[in-house]
Amino acid sequence: MRIGELLDELRSALPGCDLCAYIDLDVALVMSLSAPQKPPQEQLDALAEMACVLLRSNPCPAEGDHASETEFTTFLTQDRSYFLMRSTGDPGEVICCRCGADVDPDAVEAGARLTLKWVGEAA
Repeated sequence: MRIGELLDELRSALPGCDLCAYIDLDVALVMSLSAPQKPPQEQLDALAEMACVLLRSNPCPAEGDHASETEFTTFLTQDRSYFLMRSTGDPGEVICCRCGADVDPDAVEAGARLTLKWVGEAA
């Protein structure tokens, strides 16, 4: 299954989620996207930059340092929630979900973790 299809499945499983993206932190780019309409490139660049700022300043723990195989970070605005998840095995790969402020964070975390695992297996 392609990364875009995995992101489509994740977005459709999360009520209130209007965008899921696969971001490569090493090049600071959105590499794949699921959204009803593609946002302008400036918004995608800003999303990748936000992920870089939040995650590059907080180095991912080495595998085995924590029980979890992923790192999950949340950024909230007045009307949106941004969820970023990356793997300790490949800290340059990030799944980002942009949702309404009332989304269930546990559902996003579970879905993003599974999607990130599938992306790793598809690569």
